[in-house]
Amino acid sequence: MTTILKSQLRIDATSGAELIGQLNQVLERIQVQDDMRYGVEPSSRPVRSVATATTLTAGDNVLLVDCSGGGRTVTLMPLADVQGRQFVVKQSDGGANNVTLDGAGSETIDGATTITTSSAYESVTIIATATEWLTI
Repeated sequence: MTTILKSQLRIDATSGAELIGQLNQVLERIQVQDDMRYGVEPSSRPVRSVATATTLTAGDNVLLVDCSGGGRTVTLMPLADVQGRQFVVKQSDGGANNVTLDGAGSETIDGATTITTSSAYESVTIIATATEWLTI
């Protein structure tokens, strides 16, 4: 029998295959804990599609924005509500209209109150810090 003990982790295995199976379960738990740390439900990476102006929500991970009917504004949540979280906003059509990201209130994105996509199918990855949104 093999026993590995670290803090609250305990694995008891009588064969190599059993040990591998239990280690895989531990790795899945670690991923779930990491996801929960950033507010993402386990085994879920939410993708939401919109064709109108909208507000980014804590439940979003990827926001697909259809601008075929005109430019769209995505208002960002207050930083305090999502600090440390990362989001992707992508223009999901090939048209000439753009997506504008607008910080909540006076909050900024890379020092500006808004940023705008400049080409079809462009995506912007943003992260909420304690003081402003940053593109990464």
